[in-house]
Amino acid sequence: MLLESRLFLEKYQNISELFAESESQHADKTALICHGSSMTYAQVAEKSQHLSDYLMHHLQIEKGDRVAVLLPNSMQFIISVSAILRIGGVVVNINPLYTQNEVHRLLKDACPRAVIYLDHLSQGLENCDPSWAPAFFIETQVADCYAWTKRLAIGFYMRYIQNKRAPKITVPTEKYYWRDVVRPLFGVHHCRLDVTPSDVAFLQYTGGTTSGAPKAAMLTHANIIANVVQCRQWLLQYEENPQELTIGTFLPLYHIFALTANFLVFYALGARNILFMNPRDLKSVFKDWAKNPLDGFAGVNTLFASYMKEPGFDALPLEQLKIVLGGGMTVQAAVAEEWVKRTSCPISQAYGLTEASPAVCLNPLKGDVFDGTVGYPLPDTQIKICDNDGQEVKVGERGELWVKGPQVMKGYWQQPEITAETLTEDGWLKTGDIAALTPSGKVQLLDRKKEIIIISGFNVYPYEVEEVLLRHPSIKEVAVIGARKPDDLEEVQAFCVLENGYGIDAKDLDKFCHDHLAAYKVPRHFEAVSTIPKSHIGKVLKSALVLQANAAQVAEATTA
Repeated sequence: MLLESRLFLEKYQNISELFAESESQHADKTALICHGSSMTYAQVAEKSQHLSDYLMHHLQIEKGDRVAVLLPNSMQFIISVSAILRIGGVVVNINPLYTQNEVHRLLKDACPRAVIYLDHLSQGLENCDPSWAPAFFIETQVADCYAWTKRLAIGFYMRYIQNKRAPKITVPTEKYYWRDVVRPLFGVHHCRLDVTPSDVAFLQYTGGTTSGAPKAAMLTHANIIANVVQCRQWLLQYEENPQELTIGTFLPLYHIFALTANFLVFYALGARNILFMNPRDLKSVFKDWAKNPLDGFAGVNTLFASYMKEPGFDALPLEQLKIVLGGGMTVQAAVAEEWVKRTSCPISQAYGLTEASPAVCLNPLKGDVFDGTVGYPLPDTQIKICDNDGQEVKVGERGELWVKGPQVMKGYWQQPEITAETLTEDGWLKTGDIAALTPSGKVQLLDRKKEIIIISGFNVYPYEVEEVLLRHPSIKEVAVIGARKPDDLEEVQAFCVLENGYGIDAKDLDKFCHDHLAAYKVPRHFEAVSTIPKSHIGKVLKSALVLQANAAQVAEATTA
């Protein structure tokens, strides 16, 4: 018997068809709320259609062209992604908080024809080289999707109260403005493009299943549709009317976790989504949460912990919570236990990775006590635990987690060799994560084979940090690791071999890194060492450095 995800691939050829059905069925229903302003499904569809018309007919964006999106959680993000997919374009999600160095690296790799960005978060786009810069820059402001009265109020607040003015960046090509590109084009007839299931929908950057520079996972329309339907099947076991849910989007939508778990799944279902542009602004977050009681949201361990520490947390309408999904990093047992005590809604820990669109395993929403596992495989998803020779191990034994299913990526963008190392000929994805199966069939994550460091659910690639530090005149050699803190979370630590005549200057190195890296990637500790341990073939033995760092943490804690 075919599972539902396969049947849906026969019904929908692309993501836009999936969206169109939801927009038709829920036309007058509120789809999005942000900063107190709202849009119905019909309004989102209309704006998306106007933008797609402009991209296709005026800017000549064609099927298969990449369009970069550098936006925080906002109505503009939803409209932009929908419009790009509508014309068969490929969405390239980029963190708008990235530094210029980080943004330029991804633009050079993806070569997008256009980029859509927020004016206040545009520094990363400065000084783009004309040889690889996008042909079109589309700029939007925070309040572009709101009524004119709110636009004026927000503009006044940001300029005169917050004293925040958008940087005036110089672009090497043509620049357009949001309110001009989402207006209807006179005389344009909407075209229905032949976008097929095998066409790429997203280039989603990730560290991959091994260490190294970020790589773009090619996620097809079929991959996304399958994962949306797999998640829908899981959800319908517990919620008869998911279209009636109000979902909070705290995690950034440019991250694959929120992109699927918040936007794609619940937009296709017809739910209402509350978009939080800055989840760290707890005063604003709690104010909006109180006005719009949430039925569910996805979060990471650090988000749960920080929200519970805030004085106003217990006054929120927590009794309405039904679905709290934890992912991106391991949810700590202590955090999960306190959360369920204070909210009566358990955290359902999940597992996924960018290469699988991302959902692979989910825990039941009701009935199970938090057990530290990441749950059972989703429908139509196969898993196995393999040793270093690719042979399946027994239940309870540790090995590398392999995944197979319709949500597994097409491959890495322009990386055939790394794709061949990651995907087997018969479709198995080697995740690089060490796991074991429990007797009941749940997956227990034990460790990471890869060296990626996870900070608050975000990946930090040691290669990137090392590359930046090696530009500093005092650094001769460097190795970056994720060191365990006493609370079992990770922090970035750099071991530095210094050039002759230099001493370690942590403040200078910290400032240097902040100039070239997003804040969460900057090392918290810089340690001078005479040598960095290496194997006989010259490979840095980061495991030895991790042991050294962890031993120092234990010694420090014991002394304290």
